[in-house]
Amino acid sequence: MTRLRLFVLIALSAMLSACLLMPGKFDSALDVKRDGTFHFHYAGELVFLPLTDAARTQMAKGMQKMQGKQAAPAGEQTEVFTEETCTRPETGEARPCTSDEIAAQRRAWQTRDKTAPATDPGAGAMMAMLGGMNAGDPNAGATMADALRRQAGWRKVEYKGNGVFAVDYDASGRLDHDFTFPTLEHSPMIMPLVSVIRRADGSVRIEAPGFAPGLGNLAALGAAMPGGATKGQSPFKGLPLMDGLFAVTTDGAILTNNTEEGPVSVPGGQRLNWHVATGRASAPTALIRPN
Repeated sequence: MTRLRLFVLIALSAMLSACLLMPGKFDSALDVKRDGTFHFHYAGELVFLPLTDAARTQMAKGMQKMQGKQAAPAGEQTEVFTEETCTRPETGEARPCTSDEIAAQRRAWQTRDKTAPATDPGAGAMMAMLGGMNAGDPNAGATMADALRRQAGWRKVEYKGNGVFAVDYDASGRLDHDFTFPTLEHSPMIMPLVSVIRRADGSVRIEAPGFAPGLGNLAALGAAMPGGATKGQSPFKGLPLMDGLFAVTTDGAILTNNTEEGPVSVPGGQRLNWHVATGRASAPTALIRPN
């Protein structure tokens, strides 16, 4: 693998894993109390784009372009099955694949779209690593679901296929530290969907960068990828669009916020409501003084 190819693969891996864990349809709520406690909940869909069929296809096209190859006409390709690398989710270290895993890889290889570009054997190991898991592994979705379920707060994680997970996450605690959702062991690169950041004056800033409209602009990403989609068309068809509700409630003082309607009175305090969708103007933000 040349240095150029290695650099491009690492750059794409970082972009995909850091920026594109995005919500589908969801409901999410954050409650911040004057006594310094908080409760956060997220239920719905999460989409990890490096595991989608479209992202894998785009990476394969990019690899062929960098190699200066063109896909051979159907029926003229001479391809040989190559075993993918299996990894330990706890450490990310390579391990021997089981016979069942090899059989599953072979079935996936035999039933693949043979008109699509073939992937480079080294691309799978470099493409969009998350928590030490290889996105090219046919079992990567199940492996990621298992890794999340081992972490506190994940009450439900089901892999639906094509990069889409159905999840239910619930966390409570005291705001004597910053809070970020989501996190994954061994992967410091994921951009948070929601962050609660403590300030020295006792106030907390709530930011939801993962609910920003830019993450819904998949067409721009597709055009930027090597061998990517036609300009103005998204390569990630068939995925759920970002569409949900994010609510923040508090019995403290709301200093700033960017909701459309402003605070709404509710029993025990006030609530901020955001309808999060692909076409929204900006990411939800608020500044609250709990006490």
